[in-house]
Amino acid sequence: RIRGDKEKMNKFASQMFSINICSMVIACFLAGIMIFVPYFRNYQALLFIFSLTIVLSSIGVEWIYNIYEDYKYITIRTVLFQLVSVILLFVFVKDKDDYVIYAAILVLSSVGSNILNFFRARRYVKLSIGFNKDLLVHIKPMTLIFVMNVASSIYLIMDRSMLGYMTNNNDTEVGLYSAAVKIITVIVSLIASIRTVVIPRVSYYMENSGKNQVEQLNYSVAKLTLMISIPSVVGLFCVGKTAILL
Repeated sequence: RIRGDKEKMNKFASQMFSINICSMVIACFLAGIMIFVPYFRNYQALLFIFSLTIVLSSIGVEWIYNIYEDYKYITIRTVLFQLVSVILLFVFVKDKDDYVIYAAILVLSSVGSNILNFFRARRYVKLSIGFNKDLLVHIKPMTLIFVMNVASSIYLIMDRSMLGYMTNNNDTEVGLYSAAVKIITVIVSLIASIRTVVIPRVSYYMENSGKNQVEQLNYSVAKLTLMISIPSVVGLFCVGKTAILL
């Protein structure tokens, strides 16, 4: 809504960035505690590597590119990093002892490009770090989104931890389940990308065009989501076993 006003946008982006940095410090502290929990002692190297995701996600300011709808850059950058990661995967991961290298490549593929994001963001905004009472206005909406994300994370992540605990760390069972989740995630990501694209456009329409265009856009998105999701469910059900083996 305010992306056309350079001064307001700089202030807003700096506030968001400051909150991100503060959240990153807290999250890294909590992740550090998890690394030293006895149950996870055998996975300390993995936990440390995946903790880098917290730092890179915080400095990546992906939301700036969503605000300005710069999806061309996001697409090119993502495809390049994914291709490089696939090449590294086949070059360096040879057997089960290379799981730490595999984890590092996963981090590179998912958030490695955030380093580029940080430096390129200067094309749009001037970021700075500062803490004052103006940040408080963002706390309530952020808390609501945070609670939803925590609930989602428990649903999406704790299942594998629980499965490992219930099967006495049977890596085969957890591995098969994780493979199925990854396949489903591909489809879910496709549907989620629709939402990611639509949210800033809806905000823009609300500020400049009125509710008619918003309602038309939401209706189109609902139809598109159903058009993709229902055939995906049927298709995955039919080819599930083959997909897992592949």
